[in-house]
Amino acid sequence: MQHLIEVGGLSKKFGSFQAVKDLSFSVSAGEVYGFLGQNGAGKSTTLRMLLTLIHPDEGSIRLFGHDLKTHRKEILSRTGGLIERPDVYPYLSAFENLQLFARLSGLRLSRQQLMDQLATVGLAQRAQDKAEVYSQGMKQRLGIAIALVHQPELVILDEPTNGLDPQGIADIRQLIRSLSKEQGKTIVVSSHLLTEIEQVADRLLIIDKGVKKVEGTAAELFSGEQKLVEVTTPGAAQVLDQQLAEIPFPATVVGGDKLQFSLTEPDIPLLTAELVKRKIPVFGLVTKTKLEDYFLHITGRS
Repeated sequence: MQHLIEVGGLSKKFGSFQAVKDLSFSVSAGEVYGFLGQNGAGKSTTLRMLLTLIHPDEGSIRLFGHDLKTHRKEILSRTGGLIERPDVYPYLSAFENLQLFARLSGLRLSRQQLMDQLATVGLAQRAQDKAEVYSQGMKQRLGIAIALVHQPELVILDEPTNGLDPQGIADIRQLIRSLSKEQGKTIVVSSHLLTEIEQVADRLLIIDKGVKKVEGTAAELFSGEQKLVEVTTPGAAQVLDQQLAEIPFPATVVGGDKLQFSLTEPDIPLLTAELVKRKIPVFGLVTKTKLEDYFLHITGRS
């Protein structure tokens, strides 16, 4: 598969602060590429460099087979981006905002073309409402519509679900899938939320303190069969020593009142049965993927 994005040895400093250091990665045409890292990891800085909003100190960026330095105008004409929160005019309707940004891009689109764009992001029914009455999730979708107005092949989204409620997050997630699977666009999406990246990305890169940690599919980065089950119970260490010593599930004590088990999914109900059988009080039971644990370990937070 052809690489649409090729980044090599990218570095950027702000004064003495090293935001990105010797970062290299590639993105294939048509895939959703997840850029995962804690806040301040260097995600936004990297995406801003891809959009020429800031310039790297070192390294190379090639998009669509061309050097970004020498083919900037051509590359950006094929690229759409939304960095942080969208900058829209609150006193204009969604339709008027989209029409204005289309004209600023040198486009003269028909009313139907603009409405089709709003329909793509689920705003056709609210096209005449002013942006000031929109929820944050609706503003995000309007921002994405603006980024898509010139029909780009590559779409770069920086933390598109940041600050949204669960429904807003689900809407953006579905939109990303639709843009990729139905329209064939290449999507680069950043987030500090593991669960969001895991659900939409074909491949992902974990970055921490400006440095690439790992890159690959979720299946390559962790064992999908293994789960971490965290059980909250008083006196966890005593419970493990005296009541659960003979069960065939490895466990460790976490934080004094939690037991953490590493299990396959079919073993979870068996563990639950053992806890009930021994009349062990359970105040909470949370299942996590190994990827979540791996992410925290990779970024030094575990």
